[in-house]
Amino acid sequence: MSLPTRSHVSVTDDDLFETIVEDFTAQCRGGARPDVEAYVLRYPQLADLLRELLPTIAAVERVKSAESSSSGKGVGLRPPPPQRLGDFRIVREIGYGGMGIVYEAVQESLARSVALKILPAQLALDPSRVARFEQEARIAASLHHTNIVPVFGVGHDVGMHYYVMQLIDGAGLDRLLAEADGRRFPPRRAVAVVRDAARALHEAHLAGTLHRDVKPGNILLDRRGHVWITDFGLALVLEAVGGTTMHVGGTLRYMPPERFQGVSEARGDIYGTGATLYARLGAR
Repeated sequence: MSLPTRSHVSVTDDDLFETIVEDFTAQCRGGARPDVEAYVLRYPQLADLLRELLPTIAAVERVKSAESSSSGKGVGLRPPPPQRLGDFRIVREIGYGGMGIVYEAVQESLARSVALKILPAQLALDPSRVARFEQEARIAASLHHTNIVPVFGVGHDVGMHYYVMQLIDGAGLDRLLAEADGRRFPPRRAVAVVRDAARALHEAHLAGTLHRDVKPGNILLDRRGHVWITDFGLALVLEAVGGTTMHVGGTLRYMPPERFQGVSEARGDIYGTGATLYARLGAR
């Protein structure tokens, strides 16, 4: 399948504002104190709205963090996971993001450990969110590469949507960066990790798929040092785009500038890969 070089889609201020809020909230939850005026300078068309709402979001996240700390819970205010879904017995939470919570689970019929990504209950009420979640599973399952996390299947039980992936015994680059505590990553190792990620993305591009959210949190390293690309929640199948409106999505610091003009293309994933390399080499 040939890969079109560019896809133009319309981006609304509502889409952009939602992306800014997601990025701002993620920074707050990560312990940072993002500067509201920095966002205003970058997105002056939304200045009034940003000045009105971002300080409120920051205050709410500080309260939630304090409540979580005082109760001794590291997972915030999320509800407890189900004990099981269909053939799967839930073991523990291993990660979460805007489009799902990932659990380690045991598939009892095959006696194997897997990763189970579950769409949060509040999002399951929105048909468009369910459609995006199911699209993520279909796209990831269609890609076959030694550096892309395989998807084994999808399911729906007790009102919950989920899909099943290979369990990667390791951590995301974002966590490894945080744990570096100012120590610099060896440049040769950093380049090798990004090289393997780039090869996987190239394979996806040849299949006509853009990832559209390349960042440290979506690149995993297992205990052998093997690199895995995951989370195709914002992936775009280029042949299906046409002229429809597309959510701008992504994580601001790793997004290419042309995304805000409604352009999605392969070099946007390359931009995210380069920004990830910079993040690793920039640790001091």
